[in-house]
Amino acid sequence: MSFSKESDLKPLNVSFTGRIIRYIQELESRKIAKLTVMKLAEQLDINRSVLYRKFVKELGITPAAYLVEARKHSVFSNDEPKKLSCQVSSYIEALPPEQLAVLTVGYIAQTFSLSPSYLVRIFKKEKNSSLNQYILRTKIERSAELLRLNLDLKVNDVARSFGFSQTGCYSRLFKQIKGVTPNQYKKVSA
Repeated sequence: MSFSKESDLKPLNVSFTGRIIRYIQELESRKIAKLTVMKLAEQLDINRSVLYRKFVKELGITPAAYLVEARKHSVFSNDEPKKLSCQVSSYIEALPPEQLAVLTVGYIAQTFSLSPSYLVRIFKKEKNSSLNQYILRTKIERSAELLRLNLDLKVNDVARSFGFSQTGCYSRLFKQIKGVTPNQYKKVSA
């Protein structure tokens, strides 16, 4: 879904997404520029996966896609330009695990109508981190959240659901980012 003018961003009557869209529209431009799906879910005390499902069901787009469009239509001050990296990170954070598991730089570049090399270069410049590292970190953070919320899940099942075919690779990366192994993290979370 694409928005051609600001009136296209009008909220739906009293639907779930309509209330959230109204909340976003009432924010100042500077706050919209920094808003991510994760922050939105925290501010409204809504589970990200519920937020994602409702947006897709009611609007046919993800919350991240809506935020990207909302940023295009908000008025930014000259000293705070729109950052592509913020739009990309919002998009990545909004993806459900099954899409995050197969996410590639090429797919993101295609989604934002950019060349992969340009996207990687701009992301690195704005975020001071590579896009691949950001994707991996997001996968680990989201999988840690899943392990914390569902202690009955097996580590290898969580690893596979986020696109890691080898549990050993997942565990090493998890420890590198979180400081403990997935099993130790589960024990601490219990």
